[in-house]
Amino acid sequence: MGRVYKADIRRETQCPSCQTGYYYFDEIEVKEGGGDFDADIRKKIEHGVDAVPCPSCKQLSPAMRKQHWTNLATYLAGLAVCLGIAWAIVAIFGSSGVVMIGLLVLAALGALGCGLAVIFWPFAPWANRDRAVIPGQEDQASETVKAKIAAWETGRDGAGV
Repeated sequence: MGRVYKADIRRETQCPSCQTGYYYFDEIEVKEGGGDFDADIRKKIEHGVDAVPCPSCKQLSPAMRKQHWTNLATYLAGLAVCLGIAWAIVAIFGSSGVVMIGLLVLAALGALGCGLAVIFWPFAPWANRDRAVIPGQEDQASETVKAKIAAWETGRDGAGV
């Protein structure tokens, strides 16, 4: 089992709607040991995107919108798989047995998790609205983002992390 590496990546973007330039921090996670580690890191750094709306007009870029819809498809697929597994468990084991009940509970918990992700999916951009920062307006950022900015500046200057 390999180690897991996490890092905050500063992603700079320009809103296609109002042309405001802004940035946000995106946490990436890469697991060591499975596949090409360097290629995984490069892919997540170069092509990763999160649904963080423009701080001026609150719109998502087309890439953010696409990623947001891809997330929904993933959650729905997970929900379908969990419900399919639950149906198969009932079909195979009938209505009796401790094993059947245990497996059914696990499938139901998986379906509940995916179902909750689907329910909360529309609110992801709203929840991420405080992550965007317009350069020069860092003093208006949330405390969490200010801490990430400070860590980024310290690490970039070579004095810290």
